[in-house]
Amino acid sequence: MERISPPPTNYPAKTLRCWHDRISKIDSQPIQYQVGILLLGYALTIINPLLGLGALAIISYGYRNKYREPIAKFVDNNGLLLAILIPILSCIALATKVDPIAPDDLLRNLIVGEYCQYDYRKLYPISKLPAFDLWWGFDHALNWLQHFSSRAVVMWGLQLSVFGGLCAIITRSVALSLADRQDRYYWAGLAVAIVVYLSASRIISGRPEIVLSVWAVAAVLVRTRLHVILWTALGAALTATYWLAFLYFIAATLINRPLKQKCIAIFTLTLAHTGFWFVMFGEHYTQALFWLPQVMSNQIAAIGENAGLDMLLGNPAVVALLILVSIGLFTQNTKNLGWMAVCLIFFIASNQVRYIGTIAPLSVLLALFLWQEHLPKLTTRGMAGMAVLCVALLLHSASTLPARKFSPSFKQLPKNARVITLFSHATYAVPFNSPGIQIEPSYAFGAAPKDLQQLSIDIGGHGKQPDCATIHRYQFTHVVEQTMTSIPSCLELIEVNNKWRLWHVR
Repeated sequence: MERISPPPTNYPAKTLRCWHDRISKIDSQPIQYQVGILLLGYALTIINPLLGLGALAIISYGYRNKYREPIAKFVDNNGLLLAILIPILSCIALATKVDPIAPDDLLRNLIVGEYCQYDYRKLYPISKLPAFDLWWGFDHALNWLQHFSSRAVVMWGLQLSVFGGLCAIITRSVALSLADRQDRYYWAGLAVAIVVYLSASRIISGRPEIVLSVWAVAAVLVRTRLHVILWTALGAALTATYWLAFLYFIAATLINRPLKQKCIAIFTLTLAHTGFWFVMFGEHYTQALFWLPQVMSNQIAAIGENAGLDMLLGNPAVVALLILVSIGLFTQNTKNLGWMAVCLIFFIASNQVRYIGTIAPLSVLLALFLWQEHLPKLTTRGMAGMAVLCVALLLHSASTLPARKFSPSFKQLPKNARVITLFSHATYAVPFNSPGIQIEPSYAFGAAPKDLQQLSIDIGGHGKQPDCATIHRYQFTHVVEQTMTSIPSCLELIEVNNKWRLWHVR
């Protein structure tokens, strides 16, 4: 019998050499071919971050010889482009593809002017809510902007403004702190990427609180008397957008000016805030301040945005920042950083994840400022690696954004319908997509009667079967949900959209 020879033992080595030769010839191709390859790699990064980054790594390997020196110079001298602009534009491009939608309050703010005449009691007819608009300036501004564009465009414009403003402030702060270093923009890019990674959900929310957070963080750039005047004037204007804006006035301690000017800024902001809200709404504002703790105590279940910060401890970036800041405050030079630590502790003391939009940028900046003398000077490869990391983190953040196509939207939900749903994204998205309806629970879960709160929990599939008697007692005409496990006899399914179900009450 003829003996069959085994395959050559060097077959894998030959294959690797073949691929090595092909990749190495990339730099000898015509310029049009090279540009096409680079554009393809960038497109793949937008479509699939991991696939695209792998392709760009292979392309870089192919260019390693011919373009090593000019690429090194380019990397060294263009940190702003590679670590800031390209990652941010990539994030925006992917977000555009996702077609994001705000997860909560902004959707309600966009419709309350036109359809409820700024009276939230018309949108939430059962909950006991204040007799005035708690976001008066914000809601009026959004309604005015909608005279020039659609609700969706106004929403995206606000989200983009918050994102761009926060990125610009962090970039400028780090670049000034590391002004004498060539790698300053790469460290700034990392700071931006970590902040967005930790607070993407708050940035996309576009709420007046996140706008105030951006304004508060901007205080680190206030260095002259003119800056103090402009920053304080902007803050005074923003007080009209949120009834609890005074919680952010402690940010005045971050300005790089004498203590006297800090105190004057706080006094001016406080005067503007109290003057506006008490002149506009008088005793109703005082009643609202007492209404808030009553709502909190009346809640029968925990609400996501009021969850404690301990839920973030499973995130490695949070743990690293906590360690760096804690050790740095005791071992490093804290000159001019004491007030930043006080401001950060103030927001952390709230123990509410809703303030992550302020906590994240302050934590990152404080950690970087504390350890800036010990930051390693990045080599060319280190800079390139940092730029890739920035792109990866921002693309990951963009990929987690809620998409509008998955938002609950129903064709068979008529105007003037009264809807009950689980306290979730649907609470805000349903009236946004079907303006003119009424819905419960409201933005303040504890403002609803306890039996209605329990009904909402049951509809979400987290309790017993929803009670038809309670549904009829509050005259609900429709139910919206996607997780109800036990269907009561009084409900009739009439529409399903993106796993959201619309039920008619019989």
